[in-house]
Amino acid sequence: MSLTIYHDGQFWVGIIEVVEGGKLKAFRYVFGTEPKDTEILDFIYDRLLEVINQSVHAGMALTIATTLELSPT
Repeated sequence: MSLTIYHDGQFWVGIIEVVEGGKLKAFRYVFGTEPKDTEILDFIYDRLLEVINQSVHAGMALTIATTLELSPT
């Protein structure tokens, strides 16, 4: 799980990424004004699981990209 917080030009937004059962789920949470460290910790401890559990989507299947090397002929 990862949480990335950024400013989108108008609001401070948190993007939560969770990989579960080989599927990626992403969630967006709008903080509004620039959050203080304590507000971020409150979100993590008190609201993060609620945001994740409200999801009704199954998520996107993850695939592993492989690179092929071609030998010159």
